[in-house]
Amino acid sequence: MNEDENENEKQEMPIQWKVHAPNLLKEIGNNSPSNGVLSWPLMILLRLLADIAQRAVELEDPVLDSLMCRLTLYSASDPESEDYNHELVELCHKRAESYRRNRSKPKKKG
Repeated sequence: MNEDENENEKQEMPIQWKVHAPNLLKEIGNNSPSNGVLSWPLMILLRLLADIAQRAVELEDPVLDSLMCRLTLYSASDPESEDYNHELVELCHKRAESYRRNRSKPKKKG
């Protein structure tokens, strides 16, 4: 891929926000002014998100995988994990974007 193609690809990719969901939930729980009232619901939510991430792996859906990476629910998308792999995360986002582009193209009748 030459520089112009690489630059065009970057321009086509929309800005996508990320949230480190596990850290966010821990931060909310640790800073809850009500002395841990939220700790159980947050723990349950975190475990449910882990189950959802596991199911997403099984489904092999590129858009769902990209969302899981944006929520840092895959260890490969967690910069704090030994499994972190930036290239794999970028590939995941590119696959999702390609899938979205191909789905939005009108189908040819024939």
